[in-house]
Amino acid sequence: MKQKLIHIPALLLATLCLLAACKPQDLTPAKSSGEPLTSVTAYVTINGEAAEFTGYPDADNRIEIPFPFYYPITSDYKVSNFFLEDCKVIATLANNVIIKEPINRLDLTLENVIHLIDQTKQEREYVITGVIKHLNLTDIYDLKYTVSEKVFYNAIIKGDEIMIPNNETLPDGVVTFTLAPHATAKKADGSPLKSGDTVNFDEETFITVVADDGTQRKYRVYKGSPSKRDKGINTDPDFVSYMFTRKLHDEVGISVYDATTGLAVSGDYLIINTRGQDPVVLDRFTGANVGTISLPAECKQGKAGAETFRNFYMTSDDAGNILITNLVLWKYGDADAGIPGEWNDLGEVKIWRLKDINSAPEEYISWPISDENYALSFGRKLSVTGSLDGDAVIVLPCVTYPATSGFYQWTVKGGELTDTAPTWVSVAESGMNWNNNIDIVRMSADPTSDFFTFGYSDTARQLTWFNGRNNAVKKQLDLVDVNYVPNSLDIMEFNGTPYLAAIQLNSFTWGRCDFAWLFDLTLEANFEGILNEQGTMGLTANVPALVWSDISGLWGPKALEYAAGGYSNANHHADVILAGSDSGYYMYMYFMFCNGYVVGVQFDCIDRGGE
Repeated sequence: MKQKLIHIPALLLATLCLLAACKPQDLTPAKSSGEPLTSVTAYVTINGEAAEFTGYPDADNRIEIPFPFYYPITSDYKVSNFFLEDCKVIATLANNVIIKEPINRLDLTLENVIHLIDQTKQEREYVITGVIKHLNLTDIYDLKYTVSEKVFYNAIIKGDEIMIPNNETLPDGVVTFTLAPHATAKKADGSPLKSGDTVNFDEETFITVVADDGTQRKYRVYKGSPSKRDKGINTDPDFVSYMFTRKLHDEVGISVYDATTGLAVSGDYLIINTRGQDPVVLDRFTGANVGTISLPAECKQGKAGAETFRNFYMTSDDAGNILITNLVLWKYGDADAGIPGEWNDLGEVKIWRLKDINSAPEEYISWPISDENYALSFGRKLSVTGSLDGDAVIVLPCVTYPATSGFYQWTVKGGELTDTAPTWVSVAESGMNWNNNIDIVRMSADPTSDFFTFGYSDTARQLTWFNGRNNAVKKQLDLVDVNYVPNSLDIMEFNGTPYLAAIQLNSFTWGRCDFAWLFDLTLEANFEGILNEQGTMGLTANVPALVWSDISGLWGPKALEYAAGGYSNANHHADVILAGSDSGYYMYMYFMFCNGYVVGVQFDCIDRGGE
């Protein structure tokens, strides 16, 4: 019998051998790279607000999603199991991990068991549930210790320590503070402590904050001298305080409209000048009325007429000396009608000095107007940099129609005027001029120091930094909105940094404006850009030197709707002034808009470090 042989072609045999040798490799990793499930987030609506809460797996693969006992946590609205019964949930998984069960919506009042296949193809079991927890927050912040209307301390809180920035003996004071939601506070003896309680922090003590879940945190309260920043102020809004905002008429009690012109600071007092009236004195830390300064007739009343009040404008120096100036302007006559021109008042600039609020005014400068500048007007603004008791420079801007481009100044050396006649400073070569509104301030008591101008005209409507030695423009911001009036400047060096404050007012019954700005002059290169482009409601500021501003529009007469009664600041009056504190920790900025408000703002240079 013949054997039947089956021949396999050589090519097919080679192919089968190759396939056997090329069996696919198993690429399943030996172990997972990290946790396959890292978190589960629940999404729910509570009290009309969308919320999300996240839980994380523990060592036993149990995931508890915590819901706060109150939501929002600052409210008293309690979260019940009702909100946990139907929650949308999303799990965060590693790559190549699969959940076997759908978990789009879960009842988190139950223990939901899920299974997933991890990267090693192993099955893992997790339990997902929800839990409502009381808050464990124990923070205390915004603590203020008020000794009197004039004296208060903003505490410095770092970690578990609360420093009252003072090294003198402290009397009883009122403590105000904010606690974490639903927390309470206790004194060292265990009795309750509430914001508004009278306490004494003269000796070291403790405050214990108890969270809603019973967690406790003890804070040490003590007196001390905080360290200062190397340079300048804190510009974080959390550390800038509005000390007061008061309506000039309804609250301060000024009875005349369209005539409040200037501010001065002397000691603990802020003085507000209104033409033809006795200046009003406020406590400069609280804004409370203290009284008035009784001015004699010779520095208060001039000729009969609308603009003849001699206390037209007021300012002060670094030492608290108060200066008052009259308004001097030439009133043109009508030659054809036989009406001669004349001076509105004396035909001379009069500046009176008060050493403090309790001193009588003394005539400080009397300067007759000369023939070559009879058409100029003086007295709408006056600035002094330095101290009249030492060295200072007094700047008297010139305003007129047609526009002018210069100012007069007096120099004080060793407490004495170097000359009763002022020196003329011209900026005509800059191409700038101004009309009825301009303020000018020197950077220091050196009569050749740099100076700044901010006024109203097609060429002066820019905050400008001049070189004081050659009167040339050094730096300049862009033109501000033509609808509003650049009005006031003041300058101060604080904690090694020069600051410039500026004001722009609204004289209309429409629009926004009534703006206040503060600039750091440390770097000339930063003094550039735009403050408020026309038609943008003041919201386009892009100036690197600008460190703080109030462009809220809340403090002018329009905010009080006086405009409807005709009190729209038509005479273009506003003012700003900077002052320091005896301790050296605080700088204050005061500003007012005629027919509107007077505002006091506090800045500090406290180094809060790791706060």
